[in-house]
Amino acid sequence: MKRRLGWIVSLSLVAALAAGLAIGVGAAGTLKPVDDLPLSQREAIEQVKTFSEGFVAIADLISPSIVTITSERLVRPADGMPPGFNEDFFRRFFNLPDGGGRESEPQRQRGLGSGVIIDPDGLILTNNHVIRGADELTVILQDGTRNTATVVGSDPRSDLAVLRVEAKGLPAATFGDSDAVRIGEWVMAVGSPFAENLRQTFTAGIVSGVGRSGMNLNQYEHFIQTDAAINPGNSGGALVNLDGEVIGINTAIVSRTGGSNGIGFAIPSSLAGEIMHALITDGRVSRGYLGVGIQDLTPEMAEALDLKDTHGVLVRSLEDGGPADAAGLEARDVIVAFNGKPVTNTAELRMEVARGKPGTSSEVKALRDGKERAFHVKLQEYPEDDQETPAPSESEREELGIRVEPITPGLEQRFELPVSEGLVVTAVTPGSPADDAGIQPGDVLAEVNERRVGSLRDYREALEAAPENKPVLVLLERGDNSFYVAVRPER
Repeated sequence: MKRRLGWIVSLSLVAALAAGLAIGVGAAGTLKPVDDLPLSQREAIEQVKTFSEGFVAIADLISPSIVTITSERLVRPADGMPPGFNEDFFRRFFNLPDGGGRESEPQRQRGLGSGVIIDPDGLILTNNHVIRGADELTVILQDGTRNTATVVGSDPRSDLAVLRVEAKGLPAATFGDSDAVRIGEWVMAVGSPFAENLRQTFTAGIVSGVGRSGMNLNQYEHFIQTDAAINPGNSGGALVNLDGEVIGINTAIVSRTGGSNGIGFAIPSSLAGEIMHALITDGRVSRGYLGVGIQDLTPEMAEALDLKDTHGVLVRSLEDGGPADAAGLEARDVIVAFNGKPVTNTAELRMEVARGKPGTSSEVKALRDGKERAFHVKLQEYPEDDQETPAPSESEREELGIRVEPITPGLEQRFELPVSEGLVVTAVTPGSPADDAGIQPGDVLAEVNERRVGSLRDYREALEAAPENKPVLVLLERGDNSFYVAVRPER
């Protein structure tokens, strides 16, 4: 049963806050006891106290269910340097001793995040970027108890992960209905901003927007936006409504400084619930796959296609023999509904298709030549390679002298990438063919020998198909520039 908090927030709070300031100072500069204030001011103060007690009650309800998560991993010092950093040059410039041909000693790097207890038997929900790449994970409960955590499953596409600690009887949070969230309602954000000693920090604000997408933070975006302060370390914490229910998982901010600018985003509980149940049950997330390249409509496109508005998703390409191709969809079709639910943009269509069960038949409604048509598509499973692919083998790294990884929110932020999908160079071996060709960490791979490389599988296949004893032609994207380099593999 929900625990309702029975107070009324009204515009009289504005007057109450003003009256509260009037407690102030008397003519002689001495403070007046509250009891000596006029009745109207005392009543106004009581209204503010009642409002404040509501937030205190919410904090008491949710705080036992919020944890702090610390991560540790071993990295070489140069791994944390900005793109293009040359450690050998740094040593020569400052006349520092070199490593004698040895690699730099690894250092321990620590990270901080938050999480929400979702099961009394030790299951915890957090962001994937909080735990990604960690060698050790520690969960700190409200009372300061520390527990070593293991990863049950993670989903980079939605930036969610589930952890387990060996503990029983933990206070699990109650999840609310994020689909019922309204713009303007009060919420509280809970987490551990900036430092471990600031865990269990609460901030309050309102819901600023719902269904936010196009942030290029995750592949699947449908965020709740809030002005409740969210800072680094809050990731994985809870966004809570006035019933003490979790309606979102704090995940990102828009900021020029790294601190809160009042624009924070949370993954809605409806999506988080689906992902966490899949991770707990199967350790992975199975998603539907339509096999189309899509883009949002612009007013100019809508006019060219004789459409009334820009509501819908333009099909720009189809995978040969893929689900959509087999069902009869064509390029230039405009998808307007999926399984009876209208879709107005690419983010909505991706979300609905992903929720579809592979192997089932789904109805797609699309406009073609101004007429609406229905297509029955048998969804496939989204290719596993793009979700969580192992890093290239040692021989693959040595062949060109680079390490490439699928772009994640963390890598996108680290290298300030202009794109959110594809492959990025994360390391270059000094003196390797790639180093000689000028390839740098942070470069995005677009093509290898005129073959598009959007995944590690594409990259491997392009290298395997490259002719022996010939340089490999690589198309790179660096910032706003694209250019080719020729790299002769070491084989």
